Amino acid sequence: MLTDAMRGIVLSGESADLDGELPGLLSRIAGGSRTGLAPDAATARSYAVMRALCAVTDPPSVIVRDVHRLCAVHDWAAVAEPTAGALMSVHYNLCVASIVGLSQRPEYTRDLLAELDDMRSVGLLMATEGTTGNDLTSIRTRARYDEATDSFVLTSPDAAAYKVMSTLAYPGVAKIAVVIARLDPPAGAGGRDRGPLHAFLVRIATQDGPVPGVSVTPLSRGLAGDMDYARTGFHGVVVPRTHWLAGPRPDGADADPRRPDPGSLGRCWLTLDCLKLGRILLPSMALATARASLAITVRYSLRRMTRSAAWAAVPALSQRNHRAALMTCLSRVYAATALVHDAKDRWAAGIAEPERTLMVNSVKVHASYTALSVIDECRERAGARDGRGGVARRRVGVRGCRGVSQPRRTDPGRRRRRGAVRPGALRPGRGVAARRLVPGARASGPAVLERGARTPRTRPS
Repeated sequence: MLTDAMRGIVLSGESADLDGELPGLLSRIAGGSRTGLAPDAATARSYAVMRALCAVTDPPSVIVRDVHRLCAVHDWAAVAEPTAGALMSVHYNLCVASIVGLSQRPEYTRDLLAELDDMRSVGLLMATEGTTGNDLTSIRTRARYDEATDSFVLTSPDAAAYKVMSTLAYPGVAKIAVVIARLDPPAGAGGRDRGPLHAFLVRIATQDGPVPGVSVTPLSRGLAGDMDYARTGFHGVVVPRTHWLAGPRPDGADADPRRPDPGSLGRCWLTLDCLKLGRILLPSMALATARASLAITVRYSLRRMTRSAAWAAVPALSQRNHRAALMTCLSRVYAATALVHDAKDRWAAGIAEPERTLMVNSVKVHASYTALSVIDECRERAGARDGRGGVARRRVGVRGCRGVSQPRRTDPGRRRRRGAVRPGALRPGRGVAARRLVPGARASGPAVLERGARTPRTRPS
């Protein structure tokens, strides 16, 4: 009964058909070891897995409308082929979902969306620039509206404003991108921008290489694994007005680039709204890899024999400290999985703002940190090592999504009130200050101590 209950937490009823078909399908598509593959060969394999998986499931433009099916496809892909799972998250969530949500009229983007649905082209979203990082409000790529041709012209002002994104450097693959740029103010607008974030649907490359006006410079794969990152510049790329992803209007009319928006803040949120789903999708993928890491580590611990002076050879899992660590990880990862499934249900039910934003932000932080810590614990318990060695990839081969959606780390000690005691610092037998509260002091930990008060060290009984 416990096994059935835990399986029910992981396998959502809304995607039961995919959860039943995808494991066997992916074992045939992505079977075999990646060990020893050259970077280009590993990337080619990831693209092949992504295309094969897309060919036997619903089109991406259909799957992105169902959060349960979207997460099911990505979870299994992340476990079977981590790099393919990362590429799919860019194609499905960042590109296709943005087109579906921001297209002014379906007929404007139907042709390019059809290429993305059957994988004739791979999609991506280009927002990050080399000097701005994740501060999207400071991007410098410009889009100028040309009224004579009824089109936009994209330009990178200098090399520091080139876009940095994955799924770009591998040759022989057609690419279509949702490009985030700053729209120049129209004549007579008093220098106002129409908001710092505007999305444009742009063909970046064909199978023969980048289109005219687009420069692509591959980056080193030393830190990116099998992901083909590149720097991309725009030099007078013409974009039809129908490929301006301004979002559907309530009155059904097209957006007018000659009339300023009432405010830039609403424009930013409109463009970013389609990215909120990724704050559920990516933690879901990370938890899938954490559950797979646990399964690998537990099975390995049953075969890994340990010996000491007091006992004969026994499996590592029979050791209390080893078993307790893995059981703690098990409870944490299943609790986080239940949290993510609840978020999926609420998203599918149409939770309203601002509760939706608060929900996805909190789920992202908790689930991501849980997955990261569980995967690291499994790697240690399985004897895997860091770096580029093959042990970690062979024993716990699901590290590809361990860093997805990782929130920014901060040092809480730097923000602690002056004079406060770090929580947990008062431990007996450590010679710490006595537990005498200073009158009128604020306590952020177990106690605030009088300066200079000491207790003698004691031996543990």
